[in-house]
Amino acid sequence: GIPGIFGVSIMSRTHAKIHFLDGMAKTVFIDKETTASELVEVVAEKIELKTAIDCFNIFEVRGMTERALKPDEKPINVKTEWTTDAPGRFVFKRQFIMDPQEDIESDPVFMQLMFSQVQYDVLHGRLFVSLELAVQLAAMTMQLTYGDHSAKHVSGFLLKHLGEFVPVTTFLKG
Repeated sequence: GIPGIFGVSIMSRTHAKIHFLDGMAKTVFIDKETTASELVEVVAEKIELKTAIDCFNIFEVRGMTERALKPDEKPINVKTEWTTDAPGRFVFKRQFIMDPQEDIESDPVFMQLMFSQVQYDVLHGRLFVSLELAVQLAAMTMQLTYGDHSAKHVSGFLLKHLGEFVPVTTFLKG
């Protein structure tokens, strides 16, 4: 093959689309030697994440199942198991929520990833919060998404978009 970075053949490289919980995605190149932990570092560099990188992982999502890749697992091998009948995707997210020793509040990328993950987990029933906290999260998300009140926010606007911000289980508690 054609020589590439670190002497790896360019022909043995393939792309991997890495999804984020806020709906964004980035494409990176991987080869047969790339490990999941190396892929985490590449993605972190690409999105300019500077804090608590070791808290993040690459997750394989197939249908309703999700699993964290092991640090030495080869994403290219995982990707080859995907089929049109059983498609998969890679998701970059925090492995578990804990209090890291680093100053996370100074890293806006870290804060955005955490906010997106909490929002996603609350909306999809993976993280249960009080009604008061669900409303606060919904209010912050709506403000970030739609900005200040304006003429486009006519009567019924909130009802039309409520499902984007408040978990369905909140409506069922009534």
